[in-house]
Formats: sequence, C-alpha cells, structure tokens
Amino acid sequence: MTSFADAAVGFVGVGAMGGAMARCVRDAGRRVVATDVSKETLEALVAEAGIEPAATPGEVAQRSRVVAVVVQDDVQAQSVLVGSDGILANAGPDHVVLLHSTLSLDGVQRLATLASEAGVPLLDAGVSGRQGHHSAGDLCVMVGGPADSVARARPVLSIYGGLILHLGPVGTGMRAKLARNAICYSSYLALYEGLAIAEEAGIERKHMDQILEHTGLHSVAMNAYLELRSSSMRPHDPSDTETAQTAAFNAMIGRKDVKAAREFARELGLDLHGLTATIRSMDAVFGARS
Repeated sequence: MTSFADAAVGFVGVGAMGGAMARCVRDAGRRVVATDVSKETLEALVAEAGIEPAATPGEVAQRSRVVAVVVQDDVQAQSVLVGSDGILANAGPDHVVLLHSTLSLDGVQRLATLASEAGVPLLDAGVSGRQGHHSAGDLCVMVGGPADSVARARPVLSIYGGLILHLGPVGTGMRAKLARNAICYSSYLALYEGLAIAEEAGIERKHMDQILEHTGLHSVAMNAYLELRSSSMRPHDPSDTETAQTAAFNAMIGRKDVKAAREFARELGLDLHGLTATIRSMDAVFGARS
C-alpha cells in the first residue's frame, strides 16, 4: 500500500475555497483526487491544475488517504460522508477525514459519531483566510480531534495552512471558527454602515479610506470584504445577474455562518443581540436584493 506521506490527497468540494486548497496541494507536488456536485467546476479544475476527477465521494476515499471535505453546510457534509457512495463506507482506519466546512456544532458531533462507528478518523478543521480563498497557502486551520490523527494530517494541512492550531477534541476547532466568524461578519456590518453614513454625508470615499488607514481600522480582511461588496455601498444594478448571484451567495453564506455562531452563543448562555442584527443585515452588507 502507498505510504501515507506519498498517497493522493482527496477533495470533496472544489468551489472557491476547496479549489484553491486543492491547487495548493497539487502545486506542492502531491496527487489530488477530487469530486464536486458541479461538473463544470470539477472539469475546469481538472483542465487547469491537473486534478484527477472522481465520480463520487466514495471514489475519492478509495483513491486517497487524506480526504478534505469543503462543502457548504451540514446537509451537504452528511450527504458526502454517508451512504454506499459516501466517504465513510469507502475509508478505514488508515484514512483521515478533514471537515473544513463551517458546520453547526451538532452537525460536527453527529458526523464525528458516524465516523467513529465506521472506524474512520475524523477531524473538524475549520479554515479561514485574511483574503478568503485567495489566502490558500496561508490559511488559519482550527483543528479539533485526536492528536495522532492531527499529526498524520499535518503534512497536508501545512501545505495550505500558515497557522495550524490543535485546540482539543472534536468540536473545539469549530467552536473557534464560529467565534472568529462572529467577529468577522459583525465587522463587515460595522464597515458597511459607517461607509453608508460617510457617503450620505458627502464625504469622499478616498478621504474615508485615508481616515480608516491612518487610524488603524483598515485591514486585509476589511479590504477583502470591500472587494466582494464592490466600491459602491449602493445596491447593484438589477440587470447585472452575475454580480447579483454572487451577492446573494455571499449573503447566504454569511447568514448561515452567523446563525451557527448565535446558536452556539445561546448554548453558552450568551444572548448577543449584535449577532441577530448581523444576520438580518447580510443582504444589505453584501448588496444582495432582499
């Protein structure tokens, strides 16, 4: 059998973030086997980066030893792990499954239980970057799970991660990711509202940029948000369907991520009203039509 260090790395989900991570691994000289619900997305990555395509998540597991799951939510994560064509039915103790998706804590624990019953090591390993998927290669990887599995996965994680923190048992990585997301999206809302005030007051944007830069409020993360949101704080042209779809997608992901953070906060006995306001404001923050 191929040694763990030399085996292919699998990716289930190669959208913006998963695709960037897969490219990093391929550029590092490792074989990469991947699948995605979008045939077009997968075919583009195969043609561009030499990724080896697979028909199902189960096939990815059969052809690799580390399997990175980079999908949208709990439902998608469960769908790629369970079933005869899923990862767990086609993996074993010699694998490590990495949950890179932002999931609810209940979702992480449910999948961890299923993996344990199947005898497949699983780590929750949320990822974040200062410039989203453009940070692949220098991502922050927040890991929860057994130390031996973390050690086995670390050579792969270090390819796309600049900071890899093993925070404790399964679930602790996602706890850190949810706290980080609460800060991130709330900051987006503050920036959006502050710039809206400046715009209505007739303050030129270039002057606001100078003020924010000089007073330490500009950051790589805030600049990444502004790239997503565009230079204008006004709603996008309704005829620009591609931009509208991107805005709607970003708003949807933001709501999902902040709702998971708010749910966790409530479990801790915290009633954080700012998170509720952030959830309600995601369409405006990303310029999506309500």
